[in-house]
Amino acid sequence: TSVCTKCVNSNYYISGNTCLQTCPNAYFIRTATRTCYTNCPPNTYTDYLNQYCLECQPPCATCSSNSSCTTCLSNFFLHNSNCLSTCPSAYYPYLLRLTC
Repeated sequence: TSVCTKCVNSNYYISGNTCLQTCPNAYFIRTATRTCYTNCPPNTYTDYLNQYCLECQPPCATCSSNSSCTTCLSNFFLHNSNCLSTCPSAYYPYLLRLTC
């Protein structure tokens, strides 16, 4: 079986193995890949209001919103939902988990 990875018409969205003009109801759109999702993929968060999967912004590796990181990229430490290059005063880096 073949799997759709890109639609010939660049205005269409990929949903499963099909190219559609719009995503089905209750699906979320990831504009970067023009793909429809029932659940947003890793490295994105769900914008329920507008039905989008939005990209986590570096230095977040994963996030729950545009201002709340859940994990960080290498060389950054998670502290209070933020990714920091160094831990704040009175905190020490926990290298195994990349947290402060």
